[in-house]
Amino acid sequence: MKISVIIPTHNSEATIVECVNSVISQTLKPNEIIIVDSSDNKKTLELVDKKFKDISAIKIVKSSKANTAFQCSLGIENATSDWVCFVDSDDVVSDKYLSKFCELETRFKTDVVMTGTSKFNSGSDPFQFYKESSKNLLILKNTKMISLRKNIYSTLKTYSRCGKLIKRDCLIKNLDVYKKTNCNYWEDVVFSYLLFNNAASVLVNKSVTYFYRNNGKSVSKSSRDADKYIKDGVSYIDSVKNIPNIPITNEMYFPAALTIMDCLKTKSAGDYNVFKSFILQNNESINEIFSFTKASFFHKKNLIFYFLIKLHLLHPLYWVLSKRNK
Repeated sequence: MKISVIIPTHNSEATIVECVNSVISQTLKPNEIIIVDSSDNKKTLELVDKKFKDISAIKIVKSSKANTAFQCSLGIENATSDWVCFVDSDDVVSDKYLSKFCELETRFKTDVVMTGTSKFNSGSDPFQFYKESSKNLLILKNTKMISLRKNIYSTLKTYSRCGKLIKRDCLIKNLDVYKKTNCNYWEDVVFSYLLFNNAASVLVNKSVTYFYRNNGKSVSKSSRDADKYIKDGVSYIDSVKNIPNIPITNEMYFPAALTIMDCLKTKSAGDYNVFKSFILQNNESINEIFSFTKASFFHKKNLIFYFLIKLHLLHPLYWVLSKRNK
């Protein structure tokens, strides 16, 4: 089996060596490692050249945009293997990451193979969380795939690009939609809709082979990113609706609903103003957005806002927020 590993990078000099080391240490070697770089300095690629100049499998692709969807699309376009998988530049993978994928695909012959993920803190050993499992296998085919396309998160509990082995053919179709996605925070959700709209079968295995670095820089907790966070939510909706034949369901509004909830939790006056603007500009979709909120965030603090919408009490909410900002 030939596999292309795609690593999007942007000013990743602090973590890229650890990331690439984990990829080249695979028991099943990748056919190629495609680093798609959008850095505004030379440090990342200089490190790659210095540390890995003898690794012929590494291919460098320069991206004109610092946009994850655009960079991953370039990686897919430049891949020469039938199978691709993604590793983010601040993450690492077990040495059995690819061999586990190969073992499962050989046995079950599916378009997508998924394994589990775990988080780790910088300075700690990520591989302490490695877990091998032969249980909890879930094969989704035919009618079950139709259900999956409507309920990706409810079924798989993740939208991430990572932790998956993917048949490249499933990504080439409609790739232009993903490539034009003008958001970073929710690009992997667009990716998931694109992927599972084209895949015919999925295998899920509970082995933990992929490790996310917990950098403590959550966008939802950063008031300075609130404007972009909300705009990304709107851009996400526009992008996912452009995928041909996608089943439009309440779940597709998950990022927008989550965005609203996170912005309501912030204390910045600017964030509240952005929130009000978002509601005003997207008033027609707000009931659809919060119908998912009602179904999937079933607890008191979120239902309050859902019922405010349903009882047409949104404008008093604007008034309260505006008073708070004065």
